[in-house]
Amino acid sequence: MLQKSPQEEYSRADIRRQFGVTERQLRSWEQRQLIAAAESYTFSDLIALQTIVKLREQRIPVQRIGQAIQSLRSKLDWIKEPLSELRIVSDGRKIAVHLAGQKMEAISGQILLDFEASTLG
Repeated sequence: MLQKSPQEEYSRADIRRQFGVTERQLRSWEQRQLIAAAESYTFSDLIALQTIVKLREQRIPVQRIGQAIQSLRSKLDWIKEPLSELRIVSDGRKIAVHLAGQKMEAISGQILLDFEASTLG
């Protein structure tokens, strides 16, 4: 992780090195409004970028990440930046968010039950 205090800003070059992303990927994420277009990023932006990178590592399409963010912004209107303000996770298929002790599917808003099927039998 970058060794700077949370108040400092990080350059695009810092971000590309830290997360192993290209300038093209950053621009694409900005165009899709996953992150704000900027010449430098804050610590909060780093959290959002890390979330995007982790979702992409789980092969979640950028389009689905965008849909999830838009859905979370409309359903949770008090949250301005879902990627940095919420704990967002994926099982490789769906994107979920931990909210108030519950797990919610990001796009539909459906509450997800958190138990294994093996405990039912």
